Formats: sequence, structure tokens, C-alpha cells
Amino acid sequence: MPAVSKAQARAMFAAAAGKSTLGIPEKVGAEFVGAGHGKSMKGLPEHVKSMRLRKAARKAKGGKR
Repeated sequence: MPAVSKAQARAMFAAAAGKSTLGIPEKVGAEFVGAGHGKSMKGLPEHVKSMRLRKAARKAKGGKR
């Protein structure tokens, strides 16, 4: 599953390194980071506040739904 925001990506990278302050297990962070390996975070928004905004961001990028 790709990251939907830069904040989510940073949280998952911290979890993969074993330094999560949000309670994300290291195993989950490592799996998330591995799935998105090599993808750029450049075009992601800083934060996504709600599901409605997340869907709008995907639509603007040309994604599904």
C-alpha cells in the first residue's frame, strides 16, 4: 500500500527503524516501507485530514476512485 501523505511515510519509516512514538509495530513499518521501495514522496501532500480529502487527492493524481 503506497503512502497517502508525507507524514504517514515518515511515521512508517520511523516504525521500520524501531523508533515509532505512535505505537506502530516495527514489523508493520518494515512491510510498508518494503512495499513502497523506490517510490518518490515528492508529490504527496504533507497531511491528509479525512477520507474525503484522501479520495480527492487520489482523484487529482489520476488514481482510482
